[in-house]
Amino acid sequence: NFGGAVIDLKYRRKSDKNKNSVPKGFICELSYQIGGTPPTDPEAVGMKSVTSSKTHFQLKAGVPNLGKTLYGYGRWKHKINSAFDSPWTNIMQITIA
Repeated sequence: NFGGAVIDLKYRRKSDKNKNSVPKGFICELSYQIGGTPPTDPEAVGMKSVTSSKTHFQLKAGVPNLGKTLYGYGRWKHKINSAFDSPWTNIMQITIA
């Protein structure tokens, strides 16, 4: 949480322990939902998606969502061929502050 309903996101490969990194040819993707019951599928109807070429970016959740839970899944998305997209992470959650 960054405060002001902003979620600070950082993507990193396990092999790059102390720095953010993105594999060549990929971007970062977040599939998320605000509030409700935890989603069981990152590609379910109603999920929103955001991508970034940067490994450190911010998601503005909106002040009306303060106190709600943001549920999300992350992955590496290939810029050209979706066959190379990584698997989704396990579900993550954070209370929007």
